[in-house]
Amino acid sequence: MQTIHILQVEDNVAHRKQFRTLAWRLGNKQNLEVIVTSFDNLKEGYAELEKNISKYKALVLDAKCIIDKGENESFEFLPKALRELTEINRKTGQIHLPFAINTGYYGYNEVKIFMREIAEQGGQLFDKSDEENMLAFLFAEIAKLENTKIEKQYANVFELFELGFMPPNPTDCRQKLLKILKNIDNPAENIAILQDARVIQDEIYKILQQSKINGLSRSFSFMEKNKFLSGNEDFVDSNDKRKGKQPTTTVYQTPALSYLASNVNQICSAFGNHSTTRPENVEVKYWEVPSNYAVKSVVFALLEQLLWFKELMKTN
Repeated sequence: MQTIHILQVEDNVAHRKQFRTLAWRLGNKQNLEVIVTSFDNLKEGYAELEKNISKYKALVLDAKCIIDKGENESFEFLPKALRELTEINRKTGQIHLPFAINTGYYGYNEVKIFMREIAEQGGQLFDKSDEENMLAFLFAEIAKLENTKIEKQYANVFELFELGFMPPNPTDCRQKLLKILKNIDNPAENIAILQDARVIQDEIYKILQQSKINGLSRSFSFMEKNKFLSGNEDFVDSNDKRKGKQPTTTVYQTPALSYLASNVNQICSAFGNHSTTRPENVEVKYWEVPSNYAVKSVVFALLEQLLWFKELMKTN
């Protein structure tokens, strides 16, 4: 089941509760888990939207509502909300956030004069008695969005964000992963993809260090982290006879995950995060930035590591 977050700005408590119930019921019919986050004023609602723009798939606004806490509801709310939504989209790089105006003042001139502007911004105006059609409109708009298509295709990976295992922060790994998957077939973005992949991998280890795995030190190099998570494997000799690698501490990852993680780290470091230089004083037969095939292999190795990270966070 896909999770969809909707942000609502509505000052009527009873109506907020009614809308959440309806959204959950209609979403459930389409195999969607609809979670509505509500605010009673524009200032707080838009602060949340701008902070977590990649989380929300749709926006529902009243037409006559409170602009700032402590104020009275006003028709000034709607034009201000439309202006600031345009600015939030511009600042965050959001091309289009599906939205609807849900009002009990549908036929009022104070609302009707903004119908054209609402439509030009890709939204639609609905009466509060017509919320089922409004939600049908929003679900259809959401389905068109590229982000939604990507999150549906890789739902088992994006679940880790819904579970809160990698919360929004200055690196915004969810947004970086969406960007990677959008551009995976664009060779012009290869370097940017490798850079973002390395940031996401670093965030995995940072979160594990902070909350889940004792002994995984921030001062460790990547090789030390990888060895630690593999059980600090080392060769054990007995009577001059090599037995092979034996874990000496808790094993958190399989050898396959260790190799995949190493490939992600080494390729991203060599070609994404540092400018590489050709070897000197020797003949160079081949020296190029990895092709799109190699970059794709890194991306899918990272996805496997993210799945491992999700399951590890569930069980620890």
